[in-house]
Amino acid sequence: MWVQAVRREEGPLFKVTKCTYICSAHFEEGDVFLTPGGLKRVRKDAVPCHFAWANRSSRRKSPYARATERLGSDVREIAENGEEVEMAAAVPAVSDHDYDARPPAGAMDAALRRIDELEAAVQRLSLVQQPQLRRFCVSDEDFRYYTRFPSERIFSLFWQAIEPTADKSGETATHSVVEVM
Repeated sequence: MWVQAVRREEGPLFKVTKCTYICSAHFEEGDVFLTPGGLKRVRKDAVPCHFAWANRSSRRKSPYARATERLGSDVREIAENGEEVEMAAAVPAVSDHDYDARPPAGAMDAALRRIDELEAAVQRLSLVQQPQLRRFCVSDEDFRYYTRFPSERIFSLFWQAIEPTADKSGETATHSVVEVM
């Protein structure tokens, strides 16, 4: 019976199965109930009746009618008499973000100075943290010339192997050499 109410006929593109559902908004309020678990369920004998083509939904009241109900007096009369309406529950509009506002004068200059300071600090720190050898050895040929190692990779592997004991000059190493290749 509900298949006729939704104006559908079974065919190659539509089959009624256990998984065929209709939104609860299409049923009368009395046909829908809540289970103890809080799920919405529809009575077994209920037939959907609210559809766009049926146009059974109630019309929305006009803004004047809604305002009259909310305020308790006729808004049209107040507007005609020129009286001001004092709203007790009026809340001032609070803007979280004012995207159209311009920053105060000088704020941009201060921000640009701060950016320049931070860029200079980054440059100083990157020079300090950069190994000094990379200033002179830019290519594998430079590494071969200055260090006699065939490439920067081989030099780095060698350095990682000896670095833990590099500060203990004159002492004998206690670890064994690990094959790095």
